[in-house]
Amino acid sequence: MLPSVFVSHGSPQLVLEGGKWAEALELLGKRVRELKPSLALVVSAHWLTEGTHLECSAHHRTLHDFWGFSKELYEFEHYLSHTQNLSM
Repeated sequence: MLPSVFVSHGSPQLVLEGGKWAEALELLGKRVRELKPSLALVVSAHWLTEGTHLECSAHHRTLHDFWGFSKELYEFEHYLSHTQNLSM
């Protein structure tokens, strides 16, 4: 089996408020980058669709799939991109 980790993201407010869990997630991210993985698979239960879908776009947008939080959180954007073409 490949190295795997399950990470619960916690509250979306971590982006704005920080705290020990946010620090732990940041440290995990640094350690994963040090390993220089060739691929990362992220599975989310927050995406409501019928069927199974694979998202392989070059640039990913922030999905705000929550409600009841501060206005600043809905304005937060985190841009991700990759250089490897994984499209099928």
